[in-house]
Amino acid sequence: MKRIYLVAATLLALPMAASAQSLTAAGIADNFTLDTFFTGNLGNGGSYGILNAVAASDGSIIATGYGNQTLLRFNEGSGNTVNGLTAGSATTTVNLGFTPTGIATSGGTTYFTGLSTGIFQVTNNATLANTQVVGTGTINPQYGLWAGPGGTLIAGTSSGAYLIDPAASFAITAIGTPGFVDGVSVSPDGTKAYVEYGGDILAYNIASPTPGTPTATYSFGHAPDGTGVISGGALDGDLIISNNDGTIALLDPSSNAYTIIATGMSRGDLVSPDSNNGTLLVSDIGQVLRLGITGGTIGATDTPEPASMTLLGGALLGLGALRRKFHKQA
Repeated sequence: MKRIYLVAATLLALPMAASAQSLTAAGIADNFTLDTFFTGNLGNGGSYGILNAVAASDGSIIATGYGNQTLLRFNEGSGNTVNGLTAGSATTTVNLGFTPTGIATSGGTTYFTGLSTGIFQVTNNATLANTQVVGTGTINPQYGLWAGPGGTLIAGTSSGAYLIDPAASFAITAIGTPGFVDGVSVSPDGTKAYVEYGGDILAYNIASPTPGTPTATYSFGHAPDGTGVISGGALDGDLIISNNDGTIALLDPSSNAYTIIATGMSRGDLVSPDSNNGTLLVSDIGQVLRLGITGGTIGATDTPEPASMTLLGGALLGLGALRRKFHKQA
């Protein structure tokens, strides 16, 4: 029977400190790298400090300070990588008065989710000035947020995953409605949304959604949460799954091959891409890790326009027929 996780269980009863994380032999063989981007709990009793962080259009990193209800900005720049940061490294910190969770950059603009508050747009990357663009009248935004096709957003809510279109006055379309979903991401070709629900990863069609019926369900245990996607290289199209049990996994959605590539985290939660260098920022208790891969990128921030999806999808199907990947189980 499928296990259903209560919303409160997602972020409560957490360990007090981060553990020593490392890649497994399988992760090393697949050419992953793992570093520490940020350390600090922001004074909230040892729980999360930064819950999510993403590259903005100016190359800076904007992060959601779950531990003290802030937004933080860090210098980085296109093509650069910074690690070993603390709250004191932030160039700008803004108090919000509510709890920020997911964050995404789409169409050159950064947006973030306020827990049960709405979705907000960062109107100035330097000052972190922001304005609310989606309330809770139609949807109840929770944690996950990811860049969708054509400058749109995919948001995780208390009832499912929804596409939000800034170019159409933030019109909202249901993508998948299984119930409360947490981490969300989008396939490199922009055709599928991946969402965490009840301990499973569900896939939904974005261009022609059937909200009540996922196109695929992936069940492997390990309490999955945030998901990211690999673009390019031998693992193109594979998912990175950050698990609440402190592991990071690699999933090939075409073959169902599932591999643990990192262990030793305290928890593991939301993820977001750093498009400055093609890495993935993975949150943990009191720290944010940076996962990279040689020969590819993890978590592209912008995907094709909806009108081009059908043509692109046909081309990718042809390429997919030639693609065979096998992963050693860790």
